[in-house]
Amino acid sequence: MLVAFNVHQRRDKGFGTAAGPNAAAALHEVLCERKYTVTRGDSSWRLGPQNANLIAMLAETSAAAVAELGLFDEQAIAKWKESRLGAASCLIGHTDILALPAA
Repeated sequence: MLVAFNVHQRRDKGFGTAAGPNAAAALHEVLCERKYTVTRGDSSWRLGPQNANLIAMLAETSAAAVAELGLFDEQAIAKWKESRLGAASCLIGHTDILALPAA
């Protein structure tokens, strides 16, 4: 399901093919080409029981995105979503980038 979700994230959003999960790396490359001093670091979201509503919303919207692709039948998506709705924790990969102009 994650692979399908990432495919969805790369779809054209009206401006051409989106970078999706490669967005941070693509931005890093462009900034370096333009001679910025770039620092990046992991800032993954670590969601726990206090974030149950957000975890549920992420499960719902991720399942909907995967369903749009038509790669899986509804039952498989529903089973995957149900397994995520009851999750006590969730890790969402994220990268922060600091870009400073060259001196």
